[in-house]
Amino acid sequence: MYGVLIGLSTLIAFIIGGKWFGMYANGVTNYKVVSISFLTLAFGQLWHVFNMRDTKSNFLKNEITVNKYIWGALGLCTVLILISVYTPGLSTVLKIVDPGTEGWGLAIVMSLVPFAIGQIGKKLALHLPIKLNNLKT
Repeated sequence: MYGVLIGLSTLIAFIIGGKWFGMYANGVTNYKVVSISFLTLAFGQLWHVFNMRDTKSNFLKNEITVNKYIWGALGLCTVLILISVYTPGLSTVLKIVDPGTEGWGLAIVMSLVPFAIGQIGKKLALHLPIKLNNLKT
């Protein structure tokens, strides 16, 4: 389910980016739109780790948020993503460009959508009258 949500949010970011910035600039692919999609997917996967907490655990303090290795991995991956965007040569090979302030905003917001839906789902799961794993077939 989370993979579908991340994929859909990436696709929606691509469509919105295409509307905002145009799919093509002077007949050439607009790599700003591609970059927004890349960043949405990359950050969506990073935020996904926070959906791995136990349903009954506290939103802010749980087995995920207190793990220093997770925070280290998130920091390292964020730096690697930024390097891929802002390092000449590497960004050229990857065909990634600086998406600008609006592009970054779109990518971050859309990358947080699967996280938000996951957290809402966890909250609702606590209040379901029938637990899904207790259903009889």
